[in-house]
Amino acid sequence: MGVTAFDSIAVKAASKTSSFTVDNGAGSYSCSASGGAITATLPSAARSTVAGRGALYAFRKTDSSTNLVTIAATGSDTIEGRSTFTLGSRGDFVELYADAGGVWRVVTKRVAQTRREAILNRAEDLIGPIRGCTELFEDFYQSINGYANTTSGWSEGSGTSSGTFTAGDTAGGSMTLSSTSTGSRYAGFFTGNAIGGSLASKKFYISANFAVPTAIDAQAVAYVAFSDGSNTIGVGVFGNLSTANFVLQHSGALAGTGAALAAIDTSAHTFEMWCNGSGSLSACIDGGTVTTVTPTNLSKLRLIVRVGNGSTAAERQMRIDWLAGWFEQ
Repeated sequence: MGVTAFDSIAVKAASKTSSFTVDNGAGSYSCSASGGAITATLPSAARSTVAGRGALYAFRKTDSSTNLVTIAATGSDTIEGRSTFTLGSRGDFVELYADAGGVWRVVTKRVAQTRREAILNRAEDLIGPIRGCTELFEDFYQSINGYANTTSGWSEGSGTSSGTFTAGDTAGGSMTLSSTSTGSRYAGFFTGNAIGGSLASKKFYISANFAVPTAIDAQAVAYVAFSDGSNTIGVGVFGNLSTANFVLQHSGALAGTGAALAAIDTSAHTFEMWCNGSGSLSACIDGGTVTTVTPTNLSKLRLIVRVGNGSTAAERQMRIDWLAGWFEQ
């Protein structure tokens, strides 16, 4: 079973270029994902622990492609509380030790995290392993029109005024949504179908980085939200609820209650919202103070991203840099 922690420093090595299941054949794996992403599935941590001694496995990414090498726990096992550990850059490595209780411990690691990996780790810190969840990750590589009627589920909102794409580096670009200065206009996009289940029984996590650089009045909105057709939950600007604070909106259809999160400004912030499946809803901005509420339940989650000016004939903007989430169906 690899190499037990105190038996020997001799390690049999193996090279892998495709997905595989870790077994007794080697203790150190050099993984090249140049031909496509690789998943290394660990054996049961319990079976890899004998007489208090746990198996030790090492993994290294050897290629410079952007394809990921993912080490995945099996069954209900976790890797330090998470379902996977990802190597994204050449030279990244991790050593894992089988501990009691179905847990793989990280002995040592070197990882240059991608944005997706960092957000995924944050999600699992807040709601636990996301194995089996639907993933949404968008770093905005194309204009808003590029999302219309695609298999990814993006659609441009009816009555949309405009959206401007700003190209970025390998980490992605940004999208500036504008209502224009004509009254009763909005810009946005939404998923064509529900991507998550009931708040009362299903967990989810969403993270969005965006700025609202224009003035706010009681008609202005700029938010990331979910709807089941009757009620919504969301984070951002809801001018009808507060013109002074970013809020966590719940228990109504883009109205209801707004729990204050932080004072509105024009800077970019990371908005997070999550539920652990118990019916409670939490949110925070930039990893700060967490606000938790018990909202009216949503039977499903359909994503809506939108900026609008209501009846005010003035431009409202929303610049969004990324959007990421995991949703239990």
